[in-house]
Amino acid sequence: MHNSIGIIGAGPSGIAAAIQLHRSGHKSVIFEKSNIGGLLNNANLVENYPGFPKGISGKKLALLMKNQLESFSPKIIFDEVKKVSFSEKFEIETKKQLFNFEFLVVACGTKPKQLISDEYANIQDKIYYDIRDLINISEKKITIIGAGDAAFDYGLSLSSNKNQVTIINRGSKPKCLELLFSRAKANSAIRYLENYKVIKTSIEEDELLLYCKSLNDERLIKSDIVIGAIGRIPDTDFIPEQFLKHKDDLIKEKKLYFVGDVINGIYRQAAISVGDGLKAAMEIDNEIRKK
Repeated sequence: MHNSIGIIGAGPSGIAAAIQLHRSGHKSVIFEKSNIGGLLNNANLVENYPGFPKGISGKKLALLMKNQLESFSPKIIFDEVKKVSFSEKFEIETKKQLFNFEFLVVACGTKPKQLISDEYANIQDKIYYDIRDLINISEKKITIIGAGDAAFDYGLSLSSNKNQVTIINRGSKPKCLELLFSRAKANSAIRYLENYKVIKTSIEEDELLLYCKSLNDERLIKSDIVIGAIGRIPDTDFIPEQFLKHKDDLIKEKKLYFVGDVINGIYRQAAISVGDGLKAAMEIDNEIRKK
């Protein structure tokens, strides 16, 4: 049994890697800074994950993955990785401890792009980028900035419980799946505005005010909650430049593995991430057996 394997992230790819490693007789240590399941916890309905003919809510799929992972009694450290380095072995530094590993699986996923332009300065600390804590809210006015899959998926998730959702697209057409757009258009609790740009924001009596402008119109949108959904980027702040210089060599030596959303660009899907995690775990097992 090998127990010098670190996994950063407990989303679908990290979970799959840990399960497969356990099946191969190896223990791993998983680092997770928030919730097991990652972004699945935000997903309204997952319809392209095999085995669920009618689809499954992201939250339910995340729970199933969590239950399966925990059935193997893995070591999960709920702490944020602050830095990773390499000198003979990988060194992982969290807020509280230092750890060393022979193999490292980076399954850290992505983080949201921030709405940091001047027009959002007045409400900067009021903007949400994650909806897992908003799922049970009711009778709220919610504004979502963005027009991709996440924006419409969030809108569909939050349109229940008598919430009113407005999706604002600064472009001329949505960037999401046609299926999501059709469902949103058919939902009376969702309003979609395109070619509108937020030009100013303010707060009055706990109400968020968004001043929006199109070519021929101006609108004031009053909201209880504003959500940013303008894209995501790899969540790799903990990886210093010095480490990146050795990254390719460590990958070639089959000691370092990047899996899931952190490397998959626009192809951020649970099924793809699971495959990545499984493959990495099988390669690690193969390397251990060779030794």
